[in-house]
Amino acid sequence: MMNCLSWGALAKRWVDNTLYVCRDLKVDAIINFRQVGCTATVGLAKILEDCAEKELGIPTLHFDGWQLDPSYFDAAQVNSQLDIFVDSCLRRKGLA
Repeated sequence: MMNCLSWGALAKRWVDNTLYVCRDLKVDAIINFRQVGCTATVGLAKILEDCAEKELGIPTLHFDGWQLDPSYFDAAQVNSQLDIFVDSCLRRKGLA
């Protein structure tokens, strides 16, 4: 039950829909926003990451809702995480 969403579906439905969109748009990576206090999205994060890597070969970066609050994270930290992630994605594609 921890991986059910509020619309009454299992995690598979949410993950499959996300992967469908990623395939359709030919994305190279996922940046996943986890809303603080939302058990479903926080719990699904690792499942989404594992499925995206296994089925599509793409990495996932997770951002927590706390990162919108400057008393927890500052812009430099977020920018650093994004830079590292983008560089990693470029290396995976052989572009860096």
